[in-house]
Amino acid sequence: MKLQPVAIAFLLLLVPVPLLAQTGSDRAVGSRLAQDYVALRERPLFSPDRQPPARIAATPVATPEPQPQPDPELPEATPEQAPQWQLIGVVRSERLRSALFRVSYDNSVFSLRRGESRDGWTLTSVEPFEAVLDSNHARAFMRFPESQ
Repeated sequence: MKLQPVAIAFLLLLVPVPLLAQTGSDRAVGSRLAQDYVALRERPLFSPDRQPPARIAATPVATPEPQPQPDPELPEATPEQAPQWQLIGVVRSERLRSALFRVSYDNSVFSLRRGESRDGWTLTSVEPFEAVLDSNHARAFMRFPESQ
Protein backbone atom coordinates (compact mmCIF):
# COMPACT_ATOMS: atom_id res chain seq x y z
CA MET A 1 0.00 0.00 0.00
CA LYS A 2 1.40 3.36 -1.05
CA LEU A 3 0.58 6.44 1.07
CA GLN A 4 -0.22 9.67 -0.64
CA PRO A 5 1.82 12.77 0.36
CA VAL A 6 -1.28 14.33 1.93
CA ALA A 7 -1.82 11.25 4.11
CA ILE A 8 1.83 11.32 5.21
CA ALA A 9 1.57 15.00 6.14
CA PHE A 10 -1.60 14.29 8.13
CA LEU A 11 0.07 11.45 10.01
CA LEU A 12 3.01 13.70 10.88
CA LEU A 13 0.60 16.17 12.44
CA LEU A 14 -0.66 13.44 14.77
CA VAL A 15 2.83 12.67 16.13
CA PRO A 16 3.48 14.74 19.28
CA VAL A 17 6.59 16.85 18.98
CA PRO A 18 8.18 18.24 22.18
CA LEU A 19 8.00 22.01 22.26
CA LEU A 20 11.67 22.97 22.53
CA ALA A 21 12.14 20.29 25.20
CA GLN A 22 10.18 22.27 27.78
CA THR A 23 9.70 20.70 31.16
CA GLY A 24 6.61 21.14 33.29
CA SER A 25 8.35 23.73 35.49
CA ASP A 26 9.31 25.82 32.43
CA ARG A 27 5.63 26.38 31.71
CA ALA A 28 4.49 27.05 35.27
CA VAL A 29 2.96 30.47 35.95
CA GLY A 30 5.26 30.97 38.93
CA SER A 31 8.37 30.66 36.77
CA ARG A 32 7.30 33.33 34.29
CA LEU A 33 8.32 36.98 34.42
CA ALA A 34 5.82 39.82 34.10
CA GLN A 35 7.30 40.70 30.70
CA ASP A 36 6.20 37.27 29.41
CA TYR A 37 2.58 38.42 29.60
CA VAL A 38 2.85 41.86 28.00
CA ALA A 39 1.69 40.56 24.62
CA LEU A 40 -1.38 38.94 26.19
CA ARG A 41 -2.38 42.20 27.85
CA GLU A 42 -1.84 44.16 24.64
CA ARG A 43 -3.59 41.59 22.39
CA PRO A 44 -6.01 39.49 24.51
CA LEU A 45 -6.71 36.05 23.09
CA PHE A 46 -10.44 36.02 23.79
CA SER A 47 -11.25 39.53 22.63
CA PRO A 48 -12.81 39.43 19.13
CA ASP A 49 -10.76 42.39 17.89
CA ARG A 50 -7.64 41.42 19.97
CA GLN A 51 -7.69 44.88 21.56
CA PRO A 52 -7.42 45.35 25.33
CA PRO A 53 -10.66 46.32 27.05
CA ALA A 54 -11.35 49.99 27.48
CA ARG A 55 -10.88 51.17 31.04
CA ILE A 56 -14.40 51.59 32.32
CA ALA A 57 -15.89 52.20 35.72
CA ALA A 58 -16.59 49.05 37.69
CA THR A 59 -20.17 47.86 37.40
CA PRO A 60 -21.95 46.11 40.25
CA VAL A 61 -22.21 42.35 39.88
CA ALA A 62 -25.56 40.54 39.88
CA THR A 63 -24.97 38.69 43.15
CA PRO A 64 -22.39 40.66 45.10
CA GLU A 65 -20.09 38.83 47.48
CA PRO A 66 -19.96 40.10 51.03
CA GLN A 67 -17.04 42.46 51.08
CA PRO A 68 -15.12 43.97 53.93
CA GLN A 69 -15.90 47.59 54.58
CA PRO A 70 -12.78 49.58 53.67
CA ASP A 71 -11.66 52.18 56.17
CA PRO A 72 -11.80 55.50 54.26
CA GLU A 73 -9.21 57.02 56.60
CA LEU A 74 -6.37 54.60 55.82
CA PRO A 75 -3.29 56.31 54.36
CA GLU A 76 -1.64 54.89 51.26
CA ALA A 77 1.14 52.47 52.15
CA THR A 78 4.69 53.53 51.41
CA PRO A 79 6.81 51.11 49.36
CA GLU A 80 8.46 49.96 52.60
CA GLN A 81 5.08 49.29 54.27
CA ALA A 82 3.39 47.64 51.26
CA PRO A 83 3.60 43.88 50.85
CA GLN A 84 6.53 42.70 48.75
CA TRP A 85 4.25 41.10 46.18
CA GLN A 86 3.77 41.63 42.46
CA LEU A 87 0.29 41.53 40.90
CA ILE A 88 0.35 39.03 38.03
CA GLY A 89 -3.34 38.35 37.38
CA VAL A 90 -6.94 39.17 38.27
CA VAL A 91 -10.23 37.30 38.00
CA ARG A 92 -13.39 39.38 37.76
CA SER A 93 -16.61 37.53 37.15
CA GLU A 94 -20.17 37.69 38.43
CA ARG A 95 -19.35 35.17 41.16
CA LEU A 96 -15.67 35.72 41.90
CA ARG A 97 -13.18 38.51 42.39
CA SER A 98 -9.63 37.37 43.07
CA ALA A 99 -6.03 38.38 42.43
CA LEU A 100 -2.89 36.35 41.72
CA PHE A 101 0.36 37.54 43.28
CA ARG A 102 4.05 36.60 43.12
CA VAL A 103 6.10 37.01 46.30
CA SER A 104 9.24 39.03 45.46
CA TYR A 105 11.69 37.36 47.82
CA ASP A 106 11.01 33.69 46.99
CA ASN A 107 9.08 33.76 43.65
CA SER A 108 6.18 31.76 45.12
CA VAL A 109 2.73 32.41 43.68
CA PHE A 110 -0.59 32.61 45.54
CA SER A 111 -4.09 33.96 45.04
CA LEU A 112 -6.52 35.79 47.31
CA ARG A 113 -10.25 36.16 46.94
CA ARG A 114 -11.86 39.41 47.94
CA GLY A 115 -12.06 39.42 51.74
CA GLU A 116 -9.22 36.91 52.25
CA SER A 117 -6.02 37.84 54.07
CA ARG A 118 -2.34 36.97 54.03
CA ASP A 119 0.50 38.40 56.13
CA GLY A 120 -1.85 40.99 57.66
CA TRP A 121 -3.13 42.31 54.31
CA THR A 122 -6.77 41.81 53.21
CA LEU A 123 -7.84 41.98 49.55
CA THR A 124 -10.64 44.56 49.54
CA SER A 125 -11.06 45.38 45.86
CA VAL A 126 -10.19 43.87 42.48
CA GLU A 127 -10.27 46.18 39.48
CA PRO A 128 -9.27 45.36 35.87
CA PHE A 129 -5.71 46.64 36.33
CA GLU A 130 -5.19 46.78 40.11
CA ALA A 131 -5.88 45.11 43.43
CA VAL A 132 -6.41 47.02 46.67
CA LEU A 133 -5.13 45.56 49.94
CA ASP A 134 -5.84 46.93 53.41
CA SER A 135 -4.03 46.33 56.68
CA ASN A 136 -4.60 47.80 60.12
CA HIS A 137 -2.40 50.79 59.32
CA ALA A 138 -2.35 51.39 55.53
CA ARG A 139 -3.86 50.70 52.11
CA ALA A 140 -1.73 49.31 49.26
CA PHE A 141 -2.62 49.67 45.58
CA MET A 142 -1.03 46.80 43.64
CA ARG A 143 -0.89 47.40 39.89
CA PHE A 144 0.44 45.35 37.01
CA PRO A 145 4.06 46.12 36.20
CA GLU A 146 4.55 48.59 33.39
CA SER A 147 5.39 47.21 29.94
CA GLN A 148 9.09 47.13 29.24
